[in-house]
Amino acid sequence: MMDSNIIDSIVKKYYNVSDVENTKYSMIFHIRTRGSEKSFTYLLEELDKIGTTAFTNDFPDNQIIVINNGNIGRERNGLKAIMLFVSIATLVYSGFIYYSAYYSSISIYRNIIYGSIFYALPVIFVLLSREGGKYLVLRKNHIKYKFPIFIPSPGIGTLGTINSNKNQFRDSKSMIEAGSFSLLSGFFASIFLIVVGAATMPFAQYNASIHSPISILNFPLVFPVVLEHFFPALIIPDPLELAGYVGLITTAINALPIGFMDGGLVFSGIMGKYFKYASYAGIVILLIAGIIYPYILILVVLSLLLGIKGPLPMNTFFKPKISVKASWALIIIIILLLGFVPLPFHSTSNSNVAIPDSCYVMQQNNTGNVTVNVTVQNHGLNVVPVFSVSPGKF
Repeated sequence: MMDSNIIDSIVKKYYNVSDVENTKYSMIFHIRTRGSEKSFTYLLEELDKIGTTAFTNDFPDNQIIVINNGNIGRERNGLKAIMLFVSIATLVYSGFIYYSAYYSSISIYRNIIYGSIFYALPVIFVLLSREGGKYLVLRKNHIKYKFPIFIPSPGIGTLGTINSNKNQFRDSKSMIEAGSFSLLSGFFASIFLIVVGAATMPFAQYNASIHSPISILNFPLVFPVVLEHFFPALIIPDPLELAGYVGLITTAINALPIGFMDGGLVFSGIMGKYFKYASYAGIVILLIAGIIYPYILILVVLSLLLGIKGPLPMNTFFKPKISVKASWALIIIIILLLGFVPLPFHSTSNSNVAIPDSCYVMQQNNTGNVTVNVTVQNHGLNVVPVFSVSPGKF
């Protein structure tokens, strides 16, 4: 039950009120001037102490509407716990499959342990880096951090996270910053893993080709634009480097302007009421991607359940400058373009082998004739490859 007298005195401390309406579930204050951004922040802090909150409305006039915090709705903590557990399980499984195939290891316990250390935990590091960036922004803006919903994927382990739809963002600026810093943190954490994985790559293990459901990696655009100048694209990434690519891809997917994803926070803060059209377009992109990579449909379903129109700022009186919004939009679009891959992995009848030595022997364990197409790309000295076939002639 709201105490109208206390609420009235709090609001009038910060705003010049012309009229007050009392309804069953709210108090509507008509104000003469919009005050300042800090005034609204202080107002929310005082209202929170008595279990209430507020949001603004600028039609037909300037209004501040106060409601009970209980009207916001409860958190889905049970769902969050289940999705987190399933995401960890799928990450461990993906790491187990890739590590066992990459190192041709038959030890189940070794594959689970090292697959978790060099794949699952690094991907979790990327996800936590994103949440850390978001947490710092929310704390700076005096906004309570709420744990996200993790999205599992049997193919690569995870598709990232979706923000809680119970977050109360005080203004457009905090929404843009929270989503942007989350995506930037995930992007740079992923690049860090790719570089470390490539730099520590055990070349001696490349003599065995990889046979697994995720054997072929479709490299995101960041590779030909930046990373290919340092690391050859045809070398099959080790589990740690692969974790970086997965972090990059999931970060880019979460940069799409959809509902409560990080990209949704950014573009909702930028576009306002027009954001819903961008969100519809983002859903269409995911549906198309879901045709060739069905696990993405998990993200589509959860986005639809949580709401694709995204969050609205509590204070709509003040908006960031156009130049600021354009700068953040450009940064997020770059992250999206550099990292998005609709089909991260796929099966193929081909095998890639990186050979650090000057000689390589390929043995065919069958009888009868066999036809093999061999493509050789040399990333080292300028030499002419020589082939021999035994028994027989080349």
